[in-house]
Amino acid sequence: MAVQRRVRVLVFITVFLDLVGFGLIIPLLPFYVESMGGSATTAGVLLALFSTAQLLATPVLGRLSDRVGRRPVILLSLLGNAFSMALFAWATHVHLLPVLFASRLLAGATAGNLAACQAAVADVTEPGRRAAGMGR
Repeated sequence: MAVQRRVRVLVFITVFLDLVGFGLIIPLLPFYVESMGGSATTAGVLLALFSTAQLLATPVLGRLSDRVGRRPVILLSLLGNAFSMALFAWATHVHLLPVLFASRLLAGATAGNLAACQAAVADVTEPGRRAAGMGR
């Protein structure tokens, strides 16, 4: 039971950090893009780029977590997410729109860790209680 609780807490923290980072950037992104000379279309493309990268990376990271384990994939994605946040901050400081694109692409690719997080919870939960385990 202690392992199950520990895994759930760590997964909760991981998902929380991912979603807070995502949620903080979304409302500010159009203003940053405008300050760099970009248009509303550019901001829309940046938003779509994150989701597209996440869509493509999620199955890859999920399969990788089956091969090498949940923990390395989750840690790698958290490091990638932290690097993408630093890249985002640097891009807004030096006003480089291509770096902002790279930041959002990396952020989307490393947000694919949600599959590994769900699998980690499923690993420590009895098969009959997995739906309840995901909701706790």
